Amino acid sequence: MIGRSASPGFAYGKILVLEDLLDSVSESKSTDVDKDISKLEEVTSEVVKALEEISSVSTLKEQREIFEAHTMLAADPSFKKEIIKFIQKEKYSLAFAVKSAGLKYMAQFEALEDDYFKERALDIKDITARFLSVILGRPFANLKDLTEEVILVAKDLTPSQTSQINKEFVKGFITELGGVTSHTAIIARTIQVPAIVGVRDLLSSLTNAQSIAMDGLSGSFHIDPSSEIISKWDSEIEREKELQLILNNYKEKPTITSDGVALKVFGNISSVEDAKAVRDAGAEGVGLLRTEFLFMETNSAPSEEKQFNFYKQIAEVMVDRPVTIRTLDIGGDKEVSYLNLEKEDNPFLGYRAIRICLDRVDLFKDQLRAILRASAFGHLKIMLPMIATCGEIRRAKEIIEECKLELSEKGIPFNERIPVGIMIEIPAAAIMADKLAEEVDFFSIGTNDLIQYTVAVDRMNDKIADLYSYFDPSVIRLIKMTIDGAKASGIEVGMCGSMASELALTELLVGLGLTSFSVTSGSVTSVRKNIIESSKAESEGLIPSILEQADREGILRLLSELPSH
Repeated sequence: MIGRSASPGFAYGKILVLEDLLDSVSESKSTDVDKDISKLEEVTSEVVKALEEISSVSTLKEQREIFEAHTMLAADPSFKKEIIKFIQKEKYSLAFAVKSAGLKYMAQFEALEDDYFKERALDIKDITARFLSVILGRPFANLKDLTEEVILVAKDLTPSQTSQINKEFVKGFITELGGVTSHTAIIARTIQVPAIVGVRDLLSSLTNAQSIAMDGLSGSFHIDPSSEIISKWDSEIEREKELQLILNNYKEKPTITSDGVALKVFGNISSVEDAKAVRDAGAEGVGLLRTEFLFMETNSAPSEEKQFNFYKQIAEVMVDRPVTIRTLDIGGDKEVSYLNLEKEDNPFLGYRAIRICLDRVDLFKDQLRAILRASAFGHLKIMLPMIATCGEIRRAKEIIEECKLELSEKGIPFNERIPVGIMIEIPAAAIMADKLAEEVDFFSIGTNDLIQYTVAVDRMNDKIADLYSYFDPSVIRLIKMTIDGAKASGIEVGMCGSMASELALTELLVGLGLTSFSVTSGSVTSVRKNIIESSKAESEGLIPSILEQADREGILRLLSELPSH
């Protein structure tokens, strides 16, 4: 059987199936509305207190940040208001009202386009389950009490459950749902526990009496494995330990190819803790700072001051390393009530990202002024998402200049020469790269959307997922056009999409002329190692043959012939 890799590694052990608490609550009516509303206050206090305690004792920075966010969500008045609405209007019992409110919020996040924010639905599920455990008087699954080695199997794992994992006993986990960008997957990668997600009908065929062997990298696993498979897994586990020791040596090494070409490995982040993680992993800067969560975590747009403090914190964490801040990248399919975005038939192709910012100039200016002010404290860059035309760039630059003038008139310091670049994630932008390059200081290729738009495939649709490929010849050609366009104007071109972390493509991207790779903290050293071991000249020599290929199989065959493969 096979699923999606969420965290690499080999493991085997006895299966432990975890119950989904939400599934145990069915529709029921309230017998005393006022009493249920009063009890909600008590339940909220108990949940918030429990989350605060977990946060205070968490030793991992990533865990602390997640549970601080969970505490805020649990205490959020809007969540409580939604529960009360279900109790008063629908006459639901407290338990079913909590479940209904949780499911409503989860559905809103799951409808979002961006994978990172789509996976925040799990955080809502975690909080909902905590409320239900208190209401029903049933213990919240405590994985800390395990005394034997197991592989966790569940419909889904919440961040709270993942945070309890003790590597001494939990050797890995496999779920029916979840994604590679979820907090659960992030924690799994942080504590280096193998994880596989997205396995259909997993629970229907497994019991606690069985055992399982899993390969987190390939997403494959074997139920009741033979002694031969277990022996193979033991060898792979030892090999992984040796590899990690090797990768640790690449944290401080300069990113220079074997034939002397200097490149950069940056990190993708969304928070201050992410910034610390990529810095500690040896990243030479931040290639992508997502700012959407600032606009999605509250019921009103973040103030200029709030944004300034956040960007300033990031700049100070990274010290003198560059930080590329992507301006608001939000779409018509995202539930941000205060923006009053209309529902669209084709939100992927609609009113989103730079299109919103150029229309809602007040919103755009608040963010730009915050970034400009923070640029006095570090090496910041502005990156515009979803650019399709030169006109969009010119208008955005006009607004940036207006913000600079406003700050200058107030005597507020900022970097007057702050670099301005764009994301290349629309095929039209790749085709017009030579013209767009004349307008900006750098490019960053966003491969997640670029591939999706190029091959007309929803990357979250399992039925056609096989058409979504990093190795598609049309995608490689568009990347080549983008890099050539950047070269013509002498600007740098990096890549911040997940394709940058694909180790099988490192040499190809080096050969195409990419100047920087922006990846997750866990991929920094492995990508750097690949770059250092590659030859720019040898990789360049392969490009003409790569561009002649008609299918991905031909590209994979040529890549396998490189000396390092």
